[in-house]
Amino acid sequence: MEQMTLAEEIQYRKKVQIGFSIVIGLFWIGMASSAYNVLLLDSEGFSSAEVGIIMAIYSAIGIIAPPIWGYVADRMHSVAKAYIIVFAIYALIVGFMPIFGILKIAGFSFLAIALPLSNFVRTPAMNLMDAWSMLAIARAKRVPFGVIRLWGSIGWAVSCVCLSFIAEKAGIPMVFMTCGLVSVGVCFYSIKLNQRIPVQSEDQQENISKRKEINPALLFKNYYFIILLLFQFLIQMLSNSSTLFLPYVFRSVGLEADAAGAVTGIRALMEIPFLLAGGFLIKRFKLPPMIAAVGCIYVLEHFLYTQLGTPFFASLVSSMGTSLIICIQLLGGLANGLYLFSSVQYAYRLAPPELSASAQTFMGMSLSLGSICASLLGGVLIEISGIQGFYMITSLTMLAGTVLFCLSFAFGEKVLKLPRPKAARSPKELNS
Repeated sequence: MEQMTLAEEIQYRKKVQIGFSIVIGLFWIGMASSAYNVLLLDSEGFSSAEVGIIMAIYSAIGIIAPPIWGYVADRMHSVAKAYIIVFAIYALIVGFMPIFGILKIAGFSFLAIALPLSNFVRTPAMNLMDAWSMLAIARAKRVPFGVIRLWGSIGWAVSCVCLSFIAEKAGIPMVFMTCGLVSVGVCFYSIKLNQRIPVQSEDQQENISKRKEINPALLFKNYYFIILLLFQFLIQMLSNSSTLFLPYVFRSVGLEADAAGAVTGIRALMEIPFLLAGGFLIKRFKLPPMIAAVGCIYVLEHFLYTQLGTPFFASLVSSMGTSLIICIQLLGGLANGLYLFSSVQYAYRLAPPELSASAQTFMGMSLSLGSICASLLGGVLIEISGIQGFYMITSLTMLAGTVLFCLSFAFGEKVLKLPRPKAARSPKELNS
């Protein structure tokens, strides 16, 4: 393959940044219907117990599906094509979701099957989008992942506001039809984008037949990748706990729990600063310390929740009201923004090229597992220890997990005699 000239490189870089910023922003607008899953089930007459069972199955499918689609993507040797297939299926399922609610046999609603099955493609679509973006960025060079990924946070925040208006004026079913229609448009745009910006170089395409047998299980022989998966699981438990049980935090300090939804939207917007700074940070710092910093920020956030009942914070609540909890939530938003770009980059660098899609989908599997554990364990712990006791447990757990994550590198080098991976080295070490 001929080397690109400087002018061609600059043009290619611009095409990647604009094209993937648009597709990621629209992608997350299409994905926003998931925020209304419970409301759709409730509007169709499902009891709270039935909703709980359906959503548990939904989360469980999110654990099983990502590795399957990751393997398919690596076997196809085209992450982009696998992503388009997965997201097209998602678009159809979500768009027809209200119709599944109408279809009933002997009183049984097809919605109880369709909604959990939608996660067979939803979570993998997220991981494959990340993998596709990373492949394009790796070829373009000097295009920070965070600068592109921040449009996903913007798209999600904007869609939350717009969909709330649609839900109020036209009903919950219209939310799913709208997201389905947007997702179909995203699929067509993705096809065009893949044609304009092929992520595989010509030499890679010529050598596809010479590649090693695709075996995702090889990733589980990578000690440092396993450590990342375990930390991802812990991070997702803590991140979900920050938002899932927020209404209880509001009630514990005498505030209206209805404001929790709006605060969660503001939290998403706070991902943007670190996503913008991602390109700057990744050139100056190692990825593992940035990931560990995420754990430290979550420790601080959860510890502050435990202090809301103290006299000092009680006086702040009385004067600041919801604004105080918003300030604490902003910490979680910053942590999530830092984690979004650093974890995706780290997973991509740890995996061999032929398993890049599988690596991202295993990250998605760990995410879903963390979400389930947050829901199941969180409710039990809150009942036993109260909301402040619960956050004390989570802050101590996160602190222990962060310390162990940091020590895992010394353990790998000193005890297991495994060299520190290139992915964990500083930019200066990589360039030398």
